[in-house]
Amino acid sequence: MTTALRRSGIRSNNAAGAAARSRLNRPQSCRKKSPSAARRQRLKAIAVTIGVPLSPRSATMQPRALCHVAVALALLAACGRGAPVARIHASGGEVEVTLEVAATPEAQQRGLMYRTSLADDHGMLFVFPADANHAFWMKDTLIPLDMLFIAADGRVAGIHANATPLSTVSIAVAQPSRYVLEVPGGFAQRRGIVPGDRVELIGVGAVP
Repeated sequence: MTTALRRSGIRSNNAAGAAARSRLNRPQSCRKKSPSAARRQRLKAIAVTIGVPLSPRSATMQPRALCHVAVALALLAACGRGAPVARIHASGGEVEVTLEVAATPEAQQRGLMYRTSLADDHGMLFVFPADANHAFWMKDTLIPLDMLFIAADGRVAGIHANATPLSTVSIAVAQPSRYVLEVPGGFAQRRGIVPGDRVELIGVGAVP
């Protein structure tokens, strides 16, 4: 069964939006606690390094400063893990694509709409909860794209090359897919990617 078209033609999901907003509540780690003396010293040293202000009277960290340090550490950890990558074992050689992951209905509705450029080694990966004959279109999409439809086992099930910008014609392939990777138009031909090639998805989480 063909899924609904992915792009701006889908109305936003209010329930999903409310759930997303609920996750924006202040994290537990930022609430006032009394860290041990050793932990305070470690956090103080980190704060000085990253420029978080200390109390002018006692040179001790305030609760808000503790929160800033915790957030900074989380961001540093995330940066250390690196961006998700698709490693394609193509007939023309191994190819790596740095990914933006669209796993929520809101992200999938927007896709790459209104973008005026996309780097040659970057793309957007649409992640679905199950295999299906997913259908796409190019409404409000300003740049040509190649669409790689990828099965759950990592095989490229089909490729639609050089999708026409702004077109509302439905785009799909004959075989079911779990993922769809959008890359710049002509990318598959330039890199020798063909149906049947294997794709490793590195750092891509599960569907929320």
